[in-house]
Amino acid sequence: MKQQFITNLKNGKISAAQNRKELAELVKQGGIFSPLAEHIKADLKLQHHWVSHYFFSKVNLLANNFSQELCEHLIQVKERLQQIPEQGFAVENMTETVNTTTNFTQETPKANQYVEPDLSRYIPNSKLKGYIDAQDVSAIRAFLFAELSDFRLTIEELIQAVFYVEKNAKGVFEEYKTSAFIAEIEQDESKWNGRYFNLQQGDLNLNFALVRFFHLVNVRETLMKKGDPDFQQIKVERKEPQVQTQAGSQRTASQSTPRSQTGQPARQTKEQSTNNSNSKVLAAILAVGGLVALALWKLFH
Repeated sequence: MKQQFITNLKNGKISAAQNRKELAELVKQGGIFSPLAEHIKADLKLQHHWVSHYFFSKVNLLANNFSQELCEHLIQVKERLQQIPEQGFAVENMTETVNTTTNFTQETPKANQYVEPDLSRYIPNSKLKGYIDAQDVSAIRAFLFAELSDFRLTIEELIQAVFYVEKNAKGVFEEYKTSAFIAEIEQDESKWNGRYFNLQQGDLNLNFALVRFFHLVNVRETLMKKGDPDFQQIKVERKEPQVQTQAGSQRTASQSTPRSQTGQPARQTKEQSTNNSNSKVLAAILAVGGLVALALWKLFH
């Protein structure tokens, strides 16, 4: 099983999430790992050095130093290469969705007491706006994924970004699912740590669902409040957005509002679509609860 793990790890078409599952099984067996050699540990690089050559040069070291720490590092490197994706690291769809009793996909009645947080002062990142204008779903997902680890962003900004994406782009978020390779969300906060956060990021890559995204926001914010040194808010000075004059706003609205044949603004279909998008986001937040739900409440008050 050890050799099979190494073989699968080297295979760029097999997801990093699957490799994590296999590693977890090896850990349960026990007695097969060696301590990580100091000279190898000293040569492990940070993320900006992670390229395919680096990955394969390190994965070959497992033959003589089968260290759990090295395995975990290589899975993280592989996961990053599959996110890009680097040539030779395109994941094949090897999972079949199975039924789950988790009710995350069910909308909660509480969602109808909200409409949408005020996005009038929200200025989307220029890259995100460009991806949305191009309707590049993969790029939008990669951007939001990276936002989870950007500790300059507040929880409110993450929520606003999701509302903005769901309102302006189609097909970014999937229905929540689990499978042999996609773990369920862990509700027990005592089990939340940096390792769990990383594992759930792998599951988010395989199932980009709203509840998974907001669950990770919850984990991140909870670890911040607990003082985890790897999850600390980075304070930045924020500029106040410029507000349009009333005349300018009216002129812009007049120019951009399409008219129906009867002369009335053709906004009903758009409003219905927006409300549907809002209800999906709100239902996910309220299902997840915790600090995300509290932050949502603050956005409305």
